[in-house]
Amino acid sequence: GPYSATLTLSLSDQGPKFSRTIRFFALPIQAFLGIILALLIVFFIRARLSRHPLLLLTFSLITLSLLFPKNAYADRLIGASDTISTSRPSSTATLAKDQPADTSHVVIADNGSLFLAQDSALLGSETVTVASMSASNTPESNQRIVYLTKALKTTQQKGAPIIVPVKARHTIKFTTVNAIPQNGKIVITFEGEGSKEATASAGSGQAPSATTFTFNGLTPSQIQAKNASCAFTILAPVITCQLSSGVSSQTTVTILIGAPLPTLINPTKTKADEADIWSVKIKTQDDKSQDLDSASVKISTIEPVRVVAEVEPTLTFTIAGIASGTKIKDHNSACAENNNITNSGIASEADFFDLGALSSKKITISAHDLIASTNLKNGYSITATAGGKLRNLITGYSIASSEIPSKIQAKVENFGIHPCGLDANREDFGSGSLGMNMQ
Repeated sequence: GPYSATLTLSLSDQGPKFSRTIRFFALPIQAFLGIILALLIVFFIRARLSRHPLLLLTFSLITLSLLFPKNAYADRLIGASDTISTSRPSSTATLAKDQPADTSHVVIADNGSLFLAQDSALLGSETVTVASMSASNTPESNQRIVYLTKALKTTQQKGAPIIVPVKARHTIKFTTVNAIPQNGKIVITFEGEGSKEATASAGSGQAPSATTFTFNGLTPSQIQAKNASCAFTILAPVITCQLSSGVSSQTTVTILIGAPLPTLINPTKTKADEADIWSVKIKTQDDKSQDLDSASVKISTIEPVRVVAEVEPTLTFTIAGIASGTKIKDHNSACAENNNITNSGIASEADFFDLGALSSKKITISAHDLIASTNLKNGYSITATAGGKLRNLITGYSIASSEIPSKIQAKVENFGIHPCGLDANREDFGSGSLGMNMQ
């Protein structure tokens, strides 16, 4: 803000003393030079005006007013901020050794950059997808391995860069103090030298910078403004909004840079485990390019935090009884091909079947409901086996059963078990509306 100083000139001649206080605003060096010049003026002309102190004072005041013209100071924008959609820095490293084609990894010189799973990386003329990254000092000191989802198509030379440009959307927001007239401006300046970096490979646009946010071919159509009618011009690192209509004071203006898709490329990291701080300057100007309001906001980029977790595998399995008279396919949608109806006259229990009185006139059916769930990738399998034949414990007689899939038929003595689900292994159980028997 402006500096304030008080200058008191005391002039006297043989008569009563006369003094006057003058307040002026200037920068410290201006104030110092002004005082020196004023004193020199007083000293050199005092001889001729010594008997006219009032005239001398008037002359001095005029001189001071010429030395210190009125300065206009911009007010500070209210609540100025820049929010970026991701604070992750871009990643870039060089290959530590030649990498032949048909290999699915590269060895890099470890500079602290992180390459994360699913990152789309630029390597020479190729665009590759990162699968994972090794621990530090692998395979040798100050090296790391970046694993890829697919093998390289071409040989890559030692020293070649592998680049992950991280793009972000910037949301600039502020509230005006002074009104901006028609044809006034909103000027946004990013710290650094803008888009000076060379173009990256694979048609990516511009490579990330170590000193600024790269504009990456930003166009006016990729910038949106709210509560301001803007015609945007871009000359990195500056974006200028020329207003077609004025903006009143106390108006909250929002400018999206990189809309609808993030466009600006975040800088690369400077030092591991520390945030890099960047400045974005925002100012409003009148139609003569004189500053009205201004602010300097800070944003930071910092490497992402890697989170590792393990999910415990789970498997739950329950057996439930089914009432007699239940149509199986209505009870379980997975059994659409099964026309069985339980008919033993006795409901099954979780650990017990009672087939009741057997008859050659019908096939007696009882059923269980097996419920299994798991979080394992490949699901689960259920294997059901009979512990033995259906035997008369007094006489030792066993009802016939088969060790291979065989269809149960009415009036034919047989005993077996079968599933109803469409996911059953048909090689083991065969198929058919009545199912199969199995020892």
